Amino acid sequence: MLIDDASLKTEDGGIVGGGGVEPEPDPDLEPYESDIVMPTTSDSKVDFYYNCTINGFASLKLGKNGTAGTWTSDALGVVKTKLSFYSVAWTGKNDTSLTVEIVGGGTFEGGEVSKTVNLAANTGFSGSGSTFTIVPVVDTDYHEYTLIGTTANSKIKFSTDKERGAVFGVKVK
Repeated sequence: MLIDDASLKTEDGGIVGGGGVEPEPDPDLEPYESDIVMPTTSDSKVDFYYNCTINGFASLKLGKNGTAGTWTSDALGVVKTKLSFYSVAWTGKNDTSLTVEIVGGGTFEGGEVSKTVNLAANTGFSGSGSTFTIVPVVDTDYHEYTLIGTTANSKIKFSTDKERGAVFGVKVK
């Protein structure tokens, strides 16, 4: 046993009675964790968004079979200049689009308030339940945008056009 900073520690760095050393984050999974609050409830009657877990992290499922979905984040709280996220379509639904909007102030670089991307279907996004494993995640699943003139009241809105889509690893900086 070693004494360090007035606490007893084991030779492997654990604190006696403290449960051991915190594990290092897995660098292969960290990109899929969002740094904004993702939905913790579902709205299957009006906006058709659902809380789900993708690759171990709280994520967003939009739409249901043949029905579009939409969800708007909480206010960002402070000015942000970059938005990035991953998104995929339901397995077999390559003709699904996702529109991302800035509401409450701000635009994307170039002056647009919205961007639309075509989603690639992923076989890991299928079946019943709310837990999905998206593997592999490919370069075309990743989207990154520069934000201009956002405010503390700005929000990010995600919408699919006609089918199910998933959004995960949302980061605003």
